[in-house]
Amino acid sequence: MAQPLCPLSNDLTERVPLEIRELVINQLVGDEETLRSCMLVCRAWWKASQRAIVDASSRLLTKDFGQEVNCAAVIDEMGVILYGTATGIYASDLANLGRPPVQVLNYPNIEQIDSLDKGSIIVFRSGTNVVYGIPFVYLSAKPAGAAAGPESCLRIYMRVTTFSVGMVNGSEILCLLRGKELHMFRRPASYSLRFLKAVEPLNKPSCIQIVKGKVMSMSDCDFELFDPQSLGGLGFVEGAQMIAIQPIEEGFLICYDKFAVCVRETGERLGDILLRWLYPPDRVVFQGHYILAFSHDHLEIRHVRTGELLRLIEKHFRLLSTTTSKTIVVQDDGSIYQFN
Repeated sequence: MAQPLCPLSNDLTERVPLEIRELVINQLVGDEETLRSCMLVCRAWWKASQRAIVDASSRLLTKDFGQEVNCAAVIDEMGVILYGTATGIYASDLANLGRPPVQVLNYPNIEQIDSLDKGSIIVFRSGTNVVYGIPFVYLSAKPAGAAAGPESCLRIYMRVTTFSVGMVNGSEILCLLRGKELHMFRRPASYSLRFLKAVEPLNKPSCIQIVKGKVMSMSDCDFELFDPQSLGGLGFVEGAQMIAIQPIEEGFLICYDKFAVCVRETGERLGDILLRWLYPPDRVVFQGHYILAFSHDHLEIRHVRTGELLRLIEKHFRLLSTTTSKTIVVQDDGSIYQFN
């Protein structure tokens, strides 16, 4: 009869060097279910297992791209990653990332890329702040070595600082920031846009995003929600610069340049400050259960619920693209990584 398993005594456990424990746990990278079981063993195993889960969530997409990448977008429905550069749009096959990206659109200074209608329409912003659309089939139907040209693109809007795509009230919305105004449109059908509304936030927005089925305008000190009727400004902190905001079950997690706090949808703070950054970030993105905070020479990876620091990477990353499921960054040596 098999003897029941018994835990080692604390005296014996402390004799096992930390390096040996981490070596064992690192063999489980990629097996998230087992790693989550290891997290329950003890505090030392929890940290090592959590770090292994975080490390497994990143992968190298491409190296030696050959030119600077300005932006990127993962189009899961079409199985490709699109990169915006100074000379046009390049594409990589998600099923074969070993191959170098191929140019699919010849157009100068691509600054932002996204997609509509399950990837069937590619929307991009040029360096002249003009937003264009092009059917994905125009990019994929060209023979090898050929790329679509400007004549294949249709101009959607001019003088646009940035734009965002998302679902609002069951419909896909294209929201554009033009000066101080937000211009909202329903999903284009054959490039025909149905104008919904133009609104002007109280403070000049620095960025926009669509969260919880509403359009959010963010300035340096506050944010406003539109549906598309304004719900008013929320979450103001004197003397702090707002970097990013993430919806949570109770309301929102707001990240400032020195700290992060949780607030209700009415703007009331939920408890104490959640965390204080080791290095003031320039950009903050949210990836599943994690916060990725990018400063000049560091990347802090923290847990979104507890604020605990899980990983500190002493490298400079430049953010190319972020969605609710994927974040794409580029390193100084040109290597492009994806965090899931």
